[in-house]
Amino acid sequence: MEPARRGPANATFYSAFDLGIGGGALILGRLAEASSYAAMYRYSFFVVVLFCIVYVLFSRKRS
Repeated sequence: MEPARRGPANATFYSAFDLGIGGGALILGRLAEASSYAAMYRYSFFVVVLFCIVYVLFSRKRS
């Protein structure tokens, strides 16, 4: 990567990271409020497993 593009790339990454943490906290907080903490953790687990499966499928496809 060109040195001039490292700053904007880093800023984009950390902005998306912060938005993901903030958005996830809001969504999971509402989910826990509507159901229970156990259900919130269960749904979070399924989302993580889903993204892991998608990652493995796409990484195999690119290789």
